[in-house]
Amino acid sequence: IGLFLFTLNTYSQTANDFYNSGIRKAGQNNCAGAISDFTRAIEILPYFYEAFLERGKCYMSQKKIKEAIIDYSSALEHNKNYYEAYYNRAIAYIALNNNKEALKDLNQTITLFPDGKDAYFTRAELYMKESQYENAMKDYSTLLNLDEENAMIYFVRAKLFIELNQAEDALNDLNTSL
Repeated sequence: IGLFLFTLNTYSQTANDFYNSGIRKAGQNNCAGAISDFTRAIEILPYFYEAFLERGKCYMSQKKIKEAIIDYSSALEHNKNYYEAYYNRAIAYIALNNNKEALKDLNQTITLFPDGKDAYFTRAELYMKESQYENAMKDYSTLLNLDEENAMIYFVRAKLFIELNQAEDALNDLNTSL
C-alpha cells in the first residue's frame, strides 16, 4: 500500500506541476505552451477536471470553440457539480449561436452557484437576444439583489424598461445608475 500511495503522490505532483506551469503560461498569453502542459497533466491524471477547464479556456482564446466544448464536457464527466465548466461551455455555445444549449448550461450554473453574477448577466443578455424580456427582467432584478450598488445593471435594466414601455421604471433606474 505504501508503494502505491508513493506512486500516486509522485504522479499527482507531476500532474500538478504541469497544471501550474500551464496556468503560468496561460497568464502570459502563451496558450500553445499552456495547452501542451494541460495535456500532459491530463495524460498523467485523466480525471484532472481543472486541467480540462483551463485547456478549454485556452482553446476558446484561440477560437477553437469545438475543442473547448469537448474539454468543458470532459471536465463535467469527472465533476458534475463544476459550475465553472457549465458556465464556460455556455459561453462557447453562445459563440456557436447554440443558444438552447447555452441556456441549459447557464441554468445549471445558477443552480450550482446561485450567487454567480456572471451567469445571471450572461443569461439575461441571452434572454434579451431571444426577446424573452420578462426572463431578462427577472435576472437583472436578481443581479441587483446580489449587487445593489452596480450602476451598470440599473442602466441595462432601464433600457429593458424602455423596451417594455415602462418609462417611469426606466427613469427610476436611470436616476439610480447616476
